Amino acid sequence: MYTYDRLQHLDLEVSSLCNALCPVCNRRQSGGIKNPMFTETYVTLEQYKKWFPVELISKLFSISFCGNYGDAMTNPELISILEYTKELNPNIKVTMNTNASGRNEKFWQDLGRLVGSNGHVTFSIDGLEDTNHIYRRGTHWHKIMSAAKN
Repeated sequence: MYTYDRLQHLDLEVSSLCNALCPVCNRRQSGGIKNPMFTETYVTLEQYKKWFPVELISKLFSISFCGNYGDAMTNPELISILEYTKELNPNIKVTMNTNASGRNEKFWQDLGRLVGSNGHVTFSIDGLEDTNHIYRRGTHWHKIMSAAKN
């Protein structure tokens, strides 16, 4: 049985939402209409606090936000969750994977401030400006590049 004092890392999927329409994603039917069998949701700050008590968060070495079905940046409460996490554990290493296409400049600046130098955000970009849309359908190249600059 796991106890809080033995856990060092959490890998969380905080959102099953995604702005992309990737052709092989189970969220969509061949990159098209939404899969009626799939429920879109996200973890709220309230749920996060309930599920992961102060005793756990304050002792973690790292936390990763990488989804199988969703993109963490689509969670409307992600910044609040990270602020709370950093408040409890200022030195926690934060990592995240994203298609980087769904948020504005302020979001990326806030995220960068919270991740800081003790962590990283991986932008999952397939191709270049003229080909990215083939693989990452529904994403916007100029938003991705703007996010990368922030």
